[in-house]
Amino acid sequence: MIGILGGAFDPVHNEHIELARAAAKELKLDALLVVPTFFPPHKNVAELEFADRAEILRRVFADFPVAVTVSDEEKIYFEECGGYCYTAEILPRLKKKYGDAVYIIGGDSFAQLESWMRPRDIIECAPVAVAARGGYENPREVKKRLFEGIFKGVPHGRVKLLRFAGTDTSSMVTRARLLANLPADIPEAAARYIAERGLFSRYKPICDKLKTMITAERYKHSLSVAVTAVEINMKCKLKQDFDKTLLAGLLHDCGKNSVNGVNTAIGADGVSGANTAIGADGDWFAGRVPLDAVGTKTEHQFTGAVIAEEIFGVTDKEILNAIRTHTTGAPDMTLLQRLMYTADAVEPLRDLEFADTADLRRSVFADFEGGFRATLKYTLDSLIARGIKIYPLTADAARYYLGAE
Repeated sequence: MIGILGGAFDPVHNEHIELARAAAKELKLDALLVVPTFFPPHKNVAELEFADRAEILRRVFADFPVAVTVSDEEKIYFEECGGYCYTAEILPRLKKKYGDAVYIIGGDSFAQLESWMRPRDIIECAPVAVAARGGYENPREVKKRLFEGIFKGVPHGRVKLLRFAGTDTSSMVTRARLLANLPADIPEAAARYIAERGLFSRYKPICDKLKTMITAERYKHSLSVAVTAVEINMKCKLKQDFDKTLLAGLLHDCGKNSVNGVNTAIGADGVSGANTAIGADGDWFAGRVPLDAVGTKTEHQFTGAVIAEEIFGVTDKEILNAIRTHTTGAPDMTLLQRLMYTADAVEPLRDLEFADTADLRRSVFADFEGGFRATLKYTLDSLIARGIKIYPLTADAARYYLGAE
């Protein structure tokens, strides 16, 4: 029996390998066909070129327990037919070329199968083997729903539930970690290839510059916020642009006072500077930092938006506004603004500061809008309990989203 494992693999991570290994053993596979997507219809443009993804797959599967072929069938399809290549179209081609096979997918993909192009054609072409994924709907419940609906009349044996249960590791979060220069759960062979070719490095100049402008702790927090925002965006299906989300997270605290209490981002030479409300070349901040924020803990969100624009060259208003309100919140925020406000408050490093952060983070993943409001209320209550003056924008946000007086 041949197993087919498809995906963008952008990049391949250890969970992919563990799933393939478990499926090969449980299904007693004779061979495995790994099929990287060439132009995935359900995802943004891939970070890695197809050739790089295919080569990485060949390297990481080089010592696999059964014979592995990394197929370029999707690339061939695209060159012959153009446009998107859907699973319902590629499986018959693979079956014709390699014979009967079982299609292996994770529980996350299985839960979304109803939204795929012609899902009934998929299951009629090849039986499907499903591995549960942490943080996603139980495959047993999904199977019941599907066979009561779109698969009605299809033999239930066409879907086999594997004993293997994976974690909630995702390529999107892995990609964000690599772009943010953080350790990622990828095979050693993949890490070597990426390092040798300098892949996932397009944010390196930004990270390198940011690292010189804020404290080491603030830098760690910034990277964590960026990755957390991407993770919330993915798990809650917010459909925000990946790069806008990541960049807003990286730069949200670029205006924070840092080394020796001086914001080193500001100044005529971009290295040394003075008061964050004025700056050595004052014109940057004239009229762009509210006077009532000067000298307060909210000041950095306004100076941060200016610095992101003037030093990092960010022109996208959505990103700048997300930075400008990430601490105080504001009434009628965009989804990206709410996402950045929330990610800043619930990123994992906050667990060391606030006892309830982990609970808030779980509530956000369960229901983003409810979690966002809970985060706003928690922040407001915390400020009141500590006797800290509420900034007007925070009070306005509380009235808008919580109905608070």
